[in-house]
Amino acid sequence: MPGKFNLIATLGSGPGGLVLSGHTDTVPYDDQRWTSDPFTLTERDNRWYGLGTCDMKGFFALAIEAAREFAGLPMKEPLILLATADEESSMNGARALAEAGKPKARYAVIGEPTSLKPVRMHKGIMMERLKFEGQSGHSSNPALGRNALEGMHEALSELLTLRGQWQEQYRNPNFEVQVPT
Repeated sequence: MPGKFNLIATLGSGPGGLVLSGHTDTVPYDDQRWTSDPFTLTERDNRWYGLGTCDMKGFFALAIEAAREFAGLPMKEPLILLATADEESSMNGARALAEAGKPKARYAVIGEPTSLKPVRMHKGIMMERLKFEGQSGHSSNPALGRNALEGMHEALSELLTLRGQWQEQYRNPNFEVQVPT
């Protein structure tokens, strides 16, 4: 992750504790869709506008202020502020932390906006990339080439079968869509 960094700030020490976590990047933006400078916090109509003000950046301000209340006090377990880099695109910041085994805590509050409704869990995500390369042939003799579409069709069929198996095996009534998608 050249030029991008995670931040871990800890009050207290020991096992367990609470992580207050967010990410420092934002989604790519289209400045033509903004009516004000996206990099300047602007108050208008009793609201604040700026790139990322709702998605995490406002949470960091709240988390830092909450942590300040505990500065200098003895802690039974640590309070950890965590800011990950590159979450919106590659998730490399979180990946690097997972590989390093940090931070270790018992609980976490992730500052994603949820319309002020606490969310106890997240379905998660798994991503893979498949690349198919064909080889030119001739329609009169398909054996002279390799049709990438046929390989992709076979792979998609396998993926749909796997999804069906997972949907039979895994179900969680806490989610609106209770099965893996």
